[in-house]
Amino acid sequence: MAFQQSLGQMRAAVATYSALPLSGNMKGDIRITLDLGAAYTWISESGSGTWVDWKKVTVSNYNDLTGKPSSSPLAIDTATQAIRNIYLNYVYLFFISIITVSQNVMKMFEGCLDLFVTEDGLDLTRTSGERRLDVVGSQANIAYYRNNFDGSLDEYTKLLIHGRNYNDVLQELPEGEGGMGGGGGMGGGEITYASFFDALYNDILPYNTDADIVITKFGEKSIQFAGTTESYLIIPYVNQTGDPFRVSGLDFTWDFWVRPDNDDAETIIVDNSFDRTIGGAFKIERLADKKIKVSIVGCSEYVYDMKWQPVDPVSYDVTSVNTIEKEVWSHIALVRSAGYLKLFINGNLEATSSVSDNQDICYYKNNMYVPYYEGSCSFRIGYNFTGRMEEIRFSKGVARWTSTFTPRTTPYNIPTESAPCNNMVIQSNGYEADSIPASARIVIFEQDAVLSYEPEVVETITPNTDIKVYLSRDGGTTFTQATDLKYEFNIYQEVVWGSIYNNVNFLVGTVDLHLQPNGKEMVWKITTHNNKDLLIRAVGLNWK
Repeated sequence: MAFQQSLGQMRAAVATYSALPLSGNMKGDIRITLDLGAAYTWISESGSGTWVDWKKVTVSNYNDLTGKPSSSPLAIDTATQAIRNIYLNYVYLFFISIITVSQNVMKMFEGCLDLFVTEDGLDLTRTSGERRLDVVGSQANIAYYRNNFDGSLDEYTKLLIHGRNYNDVLQELPEGEGGMGGGGGMGGGEITYASFFDALYNDILPYNTDADIVITKFGEKSIQFAGTTESYLIIPYVNQTGDPFRVSGLDFTWDFWVRPDNDDAETIIVDNSFDRTIGGAFKIERLADKKIKVSIVGCSEYVYDMKWQPVDPVSYDVTSVNTIEKEVWSHIALVRSAGYLKLFINGNLEATSSVSDNQDICYYKNNMYVPYYEGSCSFRIGYNFTGRMEEIRFSKGVARWTSTFTPRTTPYNIPTESAPCNNMVIQSNGYEADSIPASARIVIFEQDAVLSYEPEVVETITPNTDIKVYLSRDGGTTFTQATDLKYEFNIYQEVVWGSIYNNVNFLVGTVDLHLQPNGKEMVWKITTHNNKDLLIRAVGLNWK
């Protein structure tokens, strides 16, 4: 009997099938049973009935997957058409939110579903060219993979602001909505700069800054600062878990390209806390003699005694021997190695601090915490600086340089090969089937990357050219490509953790496994090509 998903909605999960309610329902309601992770939909027009009115939802019951299905996997009959509607209406629910109800929900796909919450589902010995990113905040407990083109987008990189990604668009907020940015105020009607993403999809918010396409280091855009206390970048949202800017007991590295417009003494990067002097705990500045100075205060914790006081504060600093000149691009690197600060200009080691300290960088919550929060705790890049910056990177847990080096002549995470070429490979561990599968279907939840802003440019991905999928039933020894891989549908919508728009897609492919050696260990493999940037956010595989 086919069923229709229409006016209902996702309801609260229940413990078992026998606990499904038999009254108060609406046609199309969906409930999950936590014991088996199965999904059921109410098929009766009446709100009351019996347990037979709860129809089990299975994504792979089309044709029992005998041989290679010749029709679209989600459009075989009215029953699977209902599944399509469920996908459309609950796209994030089925691939993101539902996993937080029960890890067993993966069983409803009669195969496997990997949301990349951890890397347990991947064969890391056969996975390469990738960077896994966590999603935090309201969409916590999911992650995705993107291309690590040249190896520079490694696990230590926590912030990477490309000049080319800068968004220079002004927006007027609707009445009643608070804003931050170019208008400097709060409330409806204020003018604000639109935020943009860095390479790790951290949200970056510019205040009174501009994009310069004429004076650049790498030929696309530089970020221009106005030399006032109202011109800077802040980071209102960090797309990573684990306090990425807390550095107690760890090495770290800041590096960036900078081009001053004049010879004045100016700050470049500072901390800013609501009851602290701006730059009182962390400051990178250019002095009146054009030398670079870095000052840090570390502490073990804060205690409150009429006001917040640091415990065991340690002040240490380092000043360069050489200068940076106006209207000249210079590479600055600050490294903390074994507690000592090392300062580099254009790759030359300028100085090492005489004091060492491995504590967190002080502020009233005892860590260098970048996300902006109601104006109280922020981290300001370009604050009171007149000039331009590019390739602003923070690395946690690594001293990238401890002696003289040669700075890169290209931006970070830039493809090193010319298309056509191979990029990322993601391969799963094996999943045991009950019997030898004859065919299989894979569904990939993919998101096209945003390449630039103003105008916004979203990457265009062509199935079987820029992304390819392979399936195996013998544990990954023999693979067959899903040559029918296609967009089942895509959604042009707002990104769930930001304020920009781009494409979120479902790609579907099927494979006839009859010609492969017999086996019951199912493995999928995804490869990306031609330097196309994309995000792989979830993979579902089912077989028969």
